[in-house]
This record gives sequence, structure tokens and C-alpha cells, in this order.
Amino acid sequence: MEVDRSKLPSCEGEVHDAELIKDYYGPERSAPVHIGDEFYNGKYRIVDKLGVGSYATVWLAKNTKTDVGVCIKIFSAKASKLTQELQVMQQLAACRKPDHPGYKHVVRMLDHFYHTSKNGEHLCLVIERLGPSIDRVNALYQGEHFNNRGRPNDWRTHFMDLSQTRNVCRQLLLAVDYIHSCGVVNGDIHSRNVLFRFSDKPEYYSDSKVLHRVSGVDMMIGEFKGCTGEEAENDDQEKRITLMPEAWKITWTANQPPEGTVPDYVVSPQTYHDSEIRGLDQIVLADFSNAFLVSDPPKTTSTITPHSSPELIFGRLMTKAIDIWSLACTTYEIVIGHYLWNTYFGNFKSLIPMIHGNLGESSAHPLLSGITEAISEKRWTEWPKMEDWDPEEDTLEEVVPYYYFIRARNPENREKDEKALLVLTKYLRKMFVIEADERPLTKALLTDEWIQEQMDS
Repeated sequence: MEVDRSKLPSCEGEVHDAELIKDYYGPERSAPVHIGDEFYNGKYRIVDKLGVGSYATVWLAKNTKTDVGVCIKIFSAKASKLTQELQVMQQLAACRKPDHPGYKHVVRMLDHFYHTSKNGEHLCLVIERLGPSIDRVNALYQGEHFNNRGRPNDWRTHFMDLSQTRNVCRQLLLAVDYIHSCGVVNGDIHSRNVLFRFSDKPEYYSDSKVLHRVSGVDMMIGEFKGCTGEEAENDDQEKRITLMPEAWKITWTANQPPEGTVPDYVVSPQTYHDSEIRGLDQIVLADFSNAFLVSDPPKTTSTITPHSSPELIFGRLMTKAIDIWSLACTTYEIVIGHYLWNTYFGNFKSLIPMIHGNLGESSAHPLLSGITEAISEKRWTEWPKMEDWDPEEDTLEEVVPYYYFIRARNPENREKDEKALLVLTKYLRKMFVIEADERPLTKALLTDEWIQEQMDS
């Protein structure tokens, strides 16, 4: 698919929902990628962008030999030298246990290769094509995302009921149980790394149909910073527009970088229409950027601050237990729709009073021991400043139902949901244990009432 670049709007500076050019491109950074680019001797053709992060960009591509859609994760040149993701994915491939119930909930690597750009050599992982993340869908249904016509979406209720979210939580636990059985720790479980698998029902778009429709239309133009936009006249046209790549041409007023080190235009991540999302119920643990082997743990790892385990906060040994803590955080996030704990300026030390407030006095001694240990072992240079702390006074038993029912729910189910939320809270408390060696393993969690009811149904 060739893009008529003369039709793209010209925007200066930051581009809506896409990369910040100076932050993402240059020596040792991301590879410039355009719609229609071919990789690996023409085997894969880029169709659309799916996501962007600090380490890599993720693209929807077409396998030109099989006409099947895939995802290609293209690492920055620097990250390509540091990441263990290829080794981890190879470990999972070698472990392969298709009879394990968690096998189908872990992403599969289909291929890998290296691509050379003017910014360096980039590792490229080819994985199965997946849909939107839980985080993205939750935000969509809370009206926090704008569609690609520049207007806010109208859906403001959680798109899954409690039974459905419970099923998703079960699938995620099975995925974690599977990777642990293969000697792998994910190290970075959160709702942005848990993706839905697209349904093969007729009302959803198959890979070939999506790729055909995208490749057969002109580049979508958007409205941002003076750029003119294209309006959809009806719902069918909106669905069609949703499938089109959305891009902006880059103009430089000064300090233009060397040719070939930045893309000619940037593409916003793919958006999804309501009809594509309704009915999605199969999830996949999809990102292993910060994963490691149980046999070779790092001194530390990186995850989003709200999901930082006590081991990360206090600088302790990395084990499978960090996945149990982040699994609890993500379970809460799946059901409630937002983080249990949020922090300012990425300071994970500020999590301590929040954890203490929600978990209660039983957490006070192990938290204080962790602080003392971090200071005495010189992992911290000073005690946390109390004025920077934002203590949490409500217990987990109070927080869970409050934030669940504050969102739009079916009042007819309230009594039933209240009982289920009590079961959820007990499940979370099992995992929210400060001492890593006292946290349960996945096998023990599979027998919990929150999980077992779904497995029996």
C-alpha cells in the first residue's frame, strides 16, 4: 500500500497519540517505519500501527506469502542489545505445552529477524495478530479516548459484567501459571500488556478482510493542530474509517534531523469500533519486554510504578513472586477499571502508605522492616519524606465495592455483585503479601473461590 503523502496534513511539533519525534528517533533509537514498507526480504508488509512504547513500536503487518495478518514488534536499536525478550520467547517455544489450559493465553512468537536502519540494528519479533489491550478498551468505555474523527466516544459503562471480568481474571492466572511452569517470569503484568484475541465470529473482521479493506482505501486524515479532518456521514462509514491508518506529515521549522533517521510521517495507533469489541472474551498475556528466566534473575526489573512489588520498592531479590503481586494489581484493574494505587512523578516509595492503608496494620511491621533493610543495605540513600506521602485510609474491603459501584452498573445485580466482590477481595488479599516467600504460588490460587467458580461453570 503506497501512501499519497501530498494528501497528509502537515503538523508541527507533538503529534496526537503518536510518537514525539525527537524522543523516539535518532542514533540507537527507533527505526523509521511507513505504511507499505516491506521487511525481511519482502515477507512482511506494514499495514497499520498498533502501539508505541519506550522500547519498541508495534505494527500490524501482512505476511505476503500466506496473506495472514501478524504483529511485528520492532525494538529500538539500544533496546535490541539489552532485551531478553527473544530468549524468553524461545524458552516458551521450547517449553510448549499445548495441553496446559494457560497455553492459549500466552502470546506465540511466529518468527524473528533483524532490520538495519540509519539509527542502528533492530530486533523484530513477529507474533500472532491480537486485538486491543484491556486498558485501551476500559478507557474507551469510560469515554476517555477520542475516536479518529476527533470526537469523544459515547460509551461510558464497563463493557464486561462481573462474570465476564471474572473469566478474564481466570485466564490471566492460567497464563501466569503456564509461564511459571516454563521457568519464565513476566515481570511487568498490567492491563496494557493483556490483549484480547479477536473473535472468529462472522460479525468481526477476519485478518484477510481487515487487511484488504485497509489496503484498498486512501490514508485517513485527522484533525489536530490546524489539520483538516474527514467526517463520517454514517455509522457504516465510521466503521470503515476506524480501520484506516491515521497519519500526519512532519514539518521541520529548524534543526531538521539527517535524512532517513526519522519517518516522513507518523501514524497513530489503530482505533477500534464498538462492534469489534463487543463480545471479546479471550485474553492473551502479550508483552515480555521485562521478562526473565527463573534461573537467571536480574537485580531489578521495570514495570509501571503502581504495580511495583515490595521487592522492587526495597531492592530485594527478583523471583516469581513479583508476578503474583502484579497479578493482584491487574486483577483489581480488570474488574474496577483503574489502578488500585497511583503515584506522583513515578516515585514508588510513595506506594508504601497506600499499601499500608489498604492492607491494614498487619502490613505495618513488614513494610517498616523493608524500609530499614533498604537503608541499612544502602539501597536507599535516605528515609522517605513523610510530607510526600499520600496515606490511604480505606481498607481493601471498602475500596473494592466503592469504586466498582461508582461506575455505571446494572442495579438489579447489586446484591449478587456485592457477594462476588467479597470473594474478589479475599482473593486479592491472598496475593497482597509483603514478604515474597509468603505469597502463594499460582497452583494454590487456582483453587480459590474467585477462580474456581469460573472453572466449574
